[in-house]
Amino acid sequence: MTSLNLAVSKKGLKILHQNIRGLLANKSIICQILDGFRNIYIFSVSETHLSPESEVEVQIEGYTFIANSRASGQGGGVGVYISSSIPFQRRTDLEQEDIKYIWIEILFPKAKCFLVGIIYRPPDSSKHLCAYFNYKFESMLSTVSAENKECIISGDINCNYLVPSDHKEIKSIFSYFGLKQLISSPTRITRESKTLIDVICSNVPHNIFSMKVIPAGLSDHELIGCARKLNNVKFNPRIVTCRNFANYNPKLFCEELNSANLVEVYSFISVNEAWASLRVTLQACSTYFEKGQRPTMSLVDSGCQKGDESQGWFAQESPPN
Repeated sequence: MTSLNLAVSKKGLKILHQNIRGLLANKSIICQILDGFRNIYIFSVSETHLSPESEVEVQIEGYTFIANSRASGQGGGVGVYISSSIPFQRRTDLEQEDIKYIWIEILFPKAKCFLVGIIYRPPDSSKHLCAYFNYKFESMLSTVSAENKECIISGDINCNYLVPSDHKEIKSIFSYFGLKQLISSPTRITRESKTLIDVICSNVPHNIFSMKVIPAGLSDHELIGCARKLNNVKFNPRIVTCRNFANYNPKLFCEELNSANLVEVYSFISVNEAWASLRVTLQACSTYFEKGQRPTMSLVDSGCQKGDESQGWFAQESPPN
């Protein structure tokens, strides 16, 4: 368990997931893990193989256990152990019928709440796979997206991320809703194959760190985990220079633009090169109306890490209506 010890020793909210292939048979091992590593806050499981009646038999002291088990038939099902120190509520209003999914909302005081989802999608050959899974899955994520909250998803979706062509539609649904898959190593290894079908996805990936694939030996799937930042990160302010249009006159600007030479703009085949040339011309015309020195203002960039220019203030959340 050295790898697990290293994974849970990091700061932050530790989230683990394991395809357990039968929770009742492995409950004692789960107890040992949760008892030995007290800072595991969320431990989700797929393929619990429970019935609604047997869910009471897998409760563990110090944790709340929530399950979504098959009403009939063996196999499948998802569950999650949530530390009693974590304030949360279950969001059954976000769950879709015929899809084994659990949604919970983490409610830390004086912090933005966020959603955690646990999913299990049966393999294509299973009779328990919903015929309209992709449609229902997309509909569910659309409802979740409308909440405009941070979202973390863990589970086994039987969709191999090591093969780009495998289940492209499911992958595109994740991408469409801004969910980035963060696990990069195989999670199920057999003599014949290596696949990455156990996933952790987030729509705010810069809040997630220490993603791990841990050989725990609980089933033929590896244990996966990550940590979510708990403390607010302070960012250095960005200085943005703005143009002063106090003396702007639309008529004079149009006259200035009409006198500009735009032949070069039309000479480019590339749209990007043409726009770059036009931008220089527009800036030259607008500079004519500037009054004095350009003012500057400080923006605290909450959307990117220090030194990251790829997201900028465009990535900030819109204020609530």
